Amino acid sequence: MVDNWGLDHGAWSPLLHIFNDASVPAILVSICPDMGAQAHVDLGRLIRSLQIKGNLCVLASGSLIHRLDLFQSGVNETPPLAMEYLENCISSLENGTWDNIFDSKPDILRVASPEGYNLPLRFIHGVVGEKIKATILSNEMEFNAASLTTIRFEAI
Repeated sequence: MVDNWGLDHGAWSPLLHIFNDASVPAILVSICPDMGAQAHVDLGRLIRSLQIKGNLCVLASGSLIHRLDLFQSGVNETPPLAMEYLENCISSLENGTWDNIFDSKPDILRVASPEGYNLPLRFIHGVVGEKIKATILSNEMEFNAASLTTIRFEAI
């Protein structure tokens, strides 16, 4: 455990805009690929079990496509398999299902997000459960390397 790092930009940036007076407690949780997919689902379930009277807000940051390595190397096109993954995620979430996302082939995950694969979504799956309503609030691509997709999840 690291206790002197501070909040990552993926945490403090949204918190600054949503709770700019720092009036709510925040706990930073990072993904750990070595733990595997199920551990991330289980961690999400644990977080869900800690809510009091339904009072829980989970902000998860990251990108469905996260390929800053391509941007840094001068590649100016998003890999087609990464775009296929993004479209599959959006379609699946809009239809309220996780299955098509978690059935994605490993080569597609490596092309879309080689560092974290779909582990952030597995964590969210644990938090909100099997039946969801997902609303796509925005979907933009930055530098042809990172999807800036904002999704609101609700358990149903």
